[in-house]
Amino acid sequence: MLLLDENNLIVQITKKRGRLAEYLISLFVLFIILSIANINVSHAKVYAVSVAEYFSTPANKGEYETATVTVDIDPANTTWIAWNNIPEPQMALTGHEGKVFFGQGRVVFGGHIIVTVTNPDNETLSAMLDYNNDDGISSGVQNVIYGEAATTPDAYRYNLEEGPKGGRIFDESGPLNSIFTVAGTYSFKFSFQNDGGEGSHPNTYLLWESPTAYELTVNQDQSAVSEADEATSLGLIGYGAIGFGLLGLGLLWRRFG
Repeated sequence: MLLLDENNLIVQITKKRGRLAEYLISLFVLFIILSIANINVSHAKVYAVSVAEYFSTPANKGEYETATVTVDIDPANTTWIAWNNIPEPQMALTGHEGKVFFGQGRVVFGGHIIVTVTNPDNETLSAMLDYNNDDGISSGVQNVIYGEAATTPDAYRYNLEEGPKGGRIFDESGPLNSIFTVAGTYSFKFSFQNDGGEGSHPNTYLLWESPTAYELTVNQDQSAVSEADEATSLGLIGYGAIGFGLLGLGLLWRRFG
């Protein structure tokens, strides 16, 4: 009788382990479903298109190069728009760990960019960005085209007036905010200007950040880049691997536990 009771006890424990494994697997599957359901609305996405490659010329004073790109923008679903010398704001500064900045951080003498935006209603507005005087001193808005200072990465410029290790951080709002009125195709014209001497500019990209996912259209054979999309894909692959691992452990537990 005692042996029979022990066998019954073992059977009951085994069944409970099997149910526990099923519960754990069910909870994990539910977690994955909820994560996938929210993945597109919980990660901001930074997109970028190439405007112009590095260019240098012994040009005289005035415009020495132009470039235009057109992209579909929904202002209501866009946090900021800016230009940068790489396709993401990632410059890191000592003493500002955990933050990223726009900007090449190098000295540029006597140059600036005139950015002209044309909205879907064919209205245009221009602003000067990235101004540097003949002494390499930066002033005014440097990178941001659209957005508010509180929700836009800061810009950084190395300025000679600050000393060998100095520089200046620009907490910028967009000077062209008022032109972004409706969703649709926007044209961005970059006029690279020189105030004297050699004219040059770095690789130039147009960047914008969306707090949520939306359909992206890029014209003129420009390719869009989304670091958040790549991170999301890797995250889902990781979730899948963990899920299969736990499922396998659960089945082994039921079989041999």
